[in-house]
Amino acid sequence: MSETSDSRASNKVLKLLISDIEKLLLEKGIEATQHQLYSENIEGSLSSIDPTAMVNVIPSNPTGIVMCCNRVIAIAHGTRGRGGLGQVMQQLRRHLICCADPRQGLSTKTALIIYDKEDERVFWESRRDFQTHMMRNGVTFVRLNWDGKQLIEKAILK
Repeated sequence: MSETSDSRASNKVLKLLISDIEKLLLEKGIEATQHQLYSENIEGSLSSIDPTAMVNVIPSNPTGIVMCCNRVIAIAHGTRGRGGLGQVMQQLRRHLICCADPRQGLSTKTALIIYDKEDERVFWESRRDFQTHMMRNGVTFVRLNWDGKQLIEKAILK
């Protein structure tokens, strides 16, 4: 398969994953979706969106990463506290450092950042880290704001 075909197939899978997450958000809301994805990730299968999806979910168990996947879903409810945007972004930055070894096949290549409360300061604090991961590790970031009805894509770097 050519690199272009791989890219198209990857984009199709990503769009389907985002669509499945959006359906779950509509059904349950962001706090319950965050909890459900966290719980399913511990069990090893994201049955609510795609049981075959190989993704890491943040927030996750802080004791360590069991396995790095090509995709990570970072989902935040609110801006502060456990599961808030600040804590989730901090854990995402740590995850990207741990899962940045493409030679071993353990490199995260796509990060979905889903949140419901805007906090530009948190994204500004992560800006340089994201730029480095984009340039050195080829990580793609997709920033999605949940407005209660739909996911709205925002620019990752301003």
